[in-house]
Amino acid sequence: KNLRVEPHVGVDGVRLGAARAEVHQVLGAPSDSFMKSRTSQHPTDCWFDASFQVFYSGAAPSVEYIEISREAGHRVELLGQSIFVVEAQELIQILQAHAPFDASDPELGYSYVFPSLDLALWRPTTDAPEDRVFRTVGIGARGYFSGRHDA
Repeated sequence: KNLRVEPHVGVDGVRLGAARAEVHQVLGAPSDSFMKSRTSQHPTDCWFDASFQVFYSGAAPSVEYIEISREAGHRVELLGQSIFVVEAQELIQILQAHAPFDASDPELGYSYVFPSLDLALWRPTTDAPEDRVFRTVGIGARGYFSGRHDA
């Protein structure tokens, strides 16, 4: 399956800002749900062996963040690029044509956050051959990385 990541919109039929029930209509019942932290307001829902995770916020749970890992086994596209195939440095250059990354990120090299796109890319190491490409991509509601949720 091809999954298309659209910053500030969502991933295919899973839209940022959608109610939890709407996500379940699109993806079916989650295979797992867990509380991300002790302060989590709502459980995080998981599909595809926990490689597709949806995080919620608000009084009535609505999609705040979507994270997809390479282990999903799907082709995941962003701006026409296959995120888990294109080498990390090339993908960063492509994204920088649209938005700068946060150069002050303390995990830079492993993590690249593009605040104006509310998009993050992550890999656990930079020296292992399998980590020449990113391991996860996440997108948040508008303002997710700047703290301003104005979507």
